[in-house]
Amino acid sequence: MSVPGPRPRSAARPAGVVRRRLAPVVAAAALTVLLSACADEVVFRPLTEDPSATTAAGAGTSSASGPSSGPSPSSSRSEVRFADGAVTLSVGRVAATTTSQKDVAAAWRRYWEVRIRAYAEPGTDVVQAQDLASGEALDEVLAVAAQFRQSGQHLEGTMALRVPAVEVDGAQAEVVACVASDLRVVDSAGTVVEDSSAGLLPQVTTFARTDGGWRATKVVGRSDSRCD
Repeated sequence: MSVPGPRPRSAARPAGVVRRRLAPVVAAAALTVLLSACADEVVFRPLTEDPSATTAAGAGTSSASGPSSGPSPSSSRSEVRFADGAVTLSVGRVAATTTSQKDVAAAWRRYWEVRIRAYAEPGTDVVQAQDLASGEALDEVLAVAAQFRQSGQHLEGTMALRVPAVEVDGAQAEVVACVASDLRVVDSAGTVVEDSSAGLLPQVTTFARTDGGWRATKVVGRSDSRCD
């Protein structure tokens, strides 16, 4: 299983245009970490897998079963909404077939739900993140959530993901995701201080198996993957 290298520089992102940058400290941290842009050229295309299967869920609840519940990769999309619908996390097809792959995919989904909620609802208790992540993956959630709380800013928009690969090698695993987003950072007055949109950027969340289950350890861009 390949190990991702250092996070590529966001300046090389061919698309994902940042249109406003008035409060860079919090905004750049949130959007750069979420998108983890790759240095090589990627193919940009909207997430359109089985759009007829998309249904809306209530705040903090999923509209479909988690990726570990089915016997084969899911082709339908589920949505989780936060902050009274201001933020949507949309998950499309997850290519997980073995038991270990499904377990990792389920941990990946829980981690990203907690992470996005922490940015969409900065007053939310993020203690659950400590059960789902460690290392950089945990530090980023806690640090960015704290910055949002202190600044009075929060995240709005949509982040859509699909997972073409879940790789498990003993006690280590990677979830390779294709990420499309229309995210923005908004201040307490409703002013957009950072507005960024990007289509289909490859991203990897790495995991380590612990006594408490799979925990996310790092989120990076992946320059050797393409989201065709």
